This record gives sequence, structure tokens and C-alpha cells, in this order.
Amino acid sequence: MDRDFYFGVIAGMLGGALIAANSLKIRKAVREGQEQVMNTIATTVEPKKGSNKNSLSE
Repeated sequence: MDRDFYFGVIAGMLGGALIAANSLKIRKAVREGQEQVMNTIATTVEPKKGSNKNSLSE
């Protein structure tokens, strides 16, 4: 019985470590993806803002 308990504790610890590691990787990947999207949007919007100002002043 003690053996089963210890096996369960060890299995739970390993499972929790795997979940935490995967969760960290997923969060990091999502953050990097969000930064890429924001950078792409910023580079796309900035030239359009500049062209609108120039067309209004003419």
C-alpha cells in the first residue's frame, strides 16, 4: 500500500512538472506570436498614416 502511494506521488509530481513545462512553452509561443502580429500591424499602419497626412496637406 505504501508502495502504491509513493508511486502515485511520484507520478503526480512528474505529471505536474510536464504540465507546467508545456504551459510555459505554450505561453511563450503565444507571446511571441502576438508580438509578431503587433509588429506586422504597426509596420503596415505606419506608412498608411504618413500617406494620409501627405494627401491631406496637398
